[in-house]
Amino acid sequence: MSWAFERNVFDFRHDPAEARRLLDAAGFPDPDGDGPRPRFRLSLKTSTSEVYRVQAAAIQQDLARVGIAVDVRSSELLTLLSDAARGNFQMIHAAVGGRDRSRTCCGVSTTRSRRRLPASNRVFYQNAEVDRLIEAAAAAVSDDERRALYSEAQRLIAQDVPHISLWDKENVAVAQAGLHGVHLSPVADFTFLKDVTRAMPPSGARE
Repeated sequence: MSWAFERNVFDFRHDPAEARRLLDAAGFPDPDGDGPRPRFRLSLKTSTSEVYRVQAAAIQQDLARVGIAVDVRSSELLTLLSDAARGNFQMIHAAVGGRDRSRTCCGVSTTRSRRRLPASNRVFYQNAEVDRLIEAAAAAVSDDERRALYSEAQRLIAQDVPHISLWDKENVAVAQAGLHGVHLSPVADFTFLKDVTRAMPPSGARE
């Protein structure tokens, strides 16, 4: 839903058969085919939030289908963030976000922002060209120039740290016929309510 969203970027496709082939080629054969023994085990750290525990369970089930066993370990947020900062994890699942919106592209802050904001989401990711593009976009005068810079930054980011979509949210709303401005959001929130108005009944008519 971003005005500068770039669709033409590198993306993974959901292909369990190809995943099994790549695991075999990498030297991790399935010891018993469709049996219960895994190729190997990993741990996935997540928070105690119900939303993230459910998402972690979905990751666990998907990896189990290609023979990778995942132990999900929930911990309090401060412990989770400490483990993330120290690199104390095999896999980690959490939501992080940059707060410097003038220097943020598709949720990725510049490293300059990261130095000022320890909780920023760049963590250990470094790419000087991405920094240059986002800084240039923040200084751009026209939206067309800014969009082109953001598009190129998104292409580079997708190559370095590709995004894997797990599922789409389903958002259903029921509105009275007299309401105008009801437009559902792709992110399943209700920010559209600020634009909703009610039609006034004709003069002399009863609502």
